[in-house]
Amino acid sequence: MPPKRMNDALLEEIADLLDEGFVVFVHRRTFESLSYPDAARWGEMKSLDGYETVRGRLESEADAFVEVGSLPSKVSFDIMEDFALQLEDARLRERLLSALHSRKPFRYFRQAVEESPEADAWLDFKRERIKAYALEVLADKWD
Repeated sequence: MPPKRMNDALLEEIADLLDEGFVVFVHRRTFESLSYPDAARWGEMKSLDGYETVRGRLESEADAFVEVGSLPSKVSFDIMEDFALQLEDARLRERLLSALHSRKPFRYFRQAVEESPEADAWLDFKRERIKAYALEVLADKWD
């Protein structure tokens, strides 16, 4: 389990990186985070400045870092679905659930929620769920 010294600022940073499509690692002693873009989401990134430096450090200090990884699409989908299901506004709930069952669920959900009065609530909900996901992964892998 991650130490209690892991503060909310670090969890916020990890959540931001996961949400932006990065693979995240946390140093066991210093709580420093390292990250690089997830190739599955961003394509080939080896030419990106700093990528080789981060990979080299992770390889040379493999035991020092815990891999949070990237945010799986299934987890992102579940977060969107859970948000939609907890809404009191039946019309918006149905619109979001319909978006999730479309050919491009991520795009259409994002568009529908951003056009709604629940846009800020969505961002808060998503952030808290991603932080909880990160804590769960770290708890499983820390020791």
